[in-house]
Amino acid sequence: MNLQKKIILASASPRRRELLNQIGLAFEICPSTCDEAVEFSTPEKMVQDLSKMKAEDVWEKVEAERKNDCDRKQVLIIGADTIVVLGGEEETEEECDFEDHDRKRHQSLIDLISQKVARPDSVDENCPAKSKTTRKPELEVLGKPKDEADALRMLSSLQGRKHRVFTGVTFIYIDENDQKRTHSFYEKTDVFLYPMTQEEILSYIKSGDPMDKAGSYGIQGPFAAYVRGICGDYNNVVGLPVGRLFQELKEVF
Repeated sequence: MNLQKKIILASASPRRRELLNQIGLAFEICPSTCDEAVEFSTPEKMVQDLSKMKAEDVWEKVEAERKNDCDRKQVLIIGADTIVVLGGEEETEEECDFEDHDRKRHQSLIDLISQKVARPDSVDENCPAKSKTTRKPELEVLGKPKDEADALRMLSSLQGRKHRVFTGVTFIYIDENDQKRTHSFYEKTDVFLYPMTQEEILSYIKSGDPMDKAGSYGIQGPFAAYVRGICGDYNNVVGLPVGRLFQELKEVF
């Protein structure tokens, strides 16, 4: 691959920065500041649209600064966005789920955190039971938590179940004919979690680790203790499928 371009990552994510460094790409950081709101259609389209919005936002800033620069062709913008998706697919007996009484116990904790009331001394340590029937829960997109109560809600819904992590990536660059080009793709990874007790969920939230991550967890941190397995690209769950990204760069350039 002959990539003679200045690469700009349209993200402030330290995890994406580390992953790009890992594969030896030299790049600068210019975080997007656009409003990350798109009309939802499918997870695949949603992450690609969001990554394109971020890349376009940074592209406009770069072009405004470099419109009179003869070297403007040598710029490549990389935008990325990751979401966690729960439900929308049939869940089998192999995938755990909450029974109604488990949901009520976790909802009571959500209410306590929302109202800033101290936890009761007695905490039920029962884990979620396996679902007895195959069903197709409603699809829910989990972004970054708004607060601790939101993190608790997400982690309570994820535990013991399979979910999907989607990352969309967009390249924006000028080709050899001085034409602007856009190239987008996405990667999907299935993640399977062990059930967590309420004590474990609250302890993890207290660590602060969930608060800046889609789905309220980071697979590369202490939450790894609750990951039963994955099907797909691990780095995609961290925040950027750098193997796929490198192969796409080779195809484009």
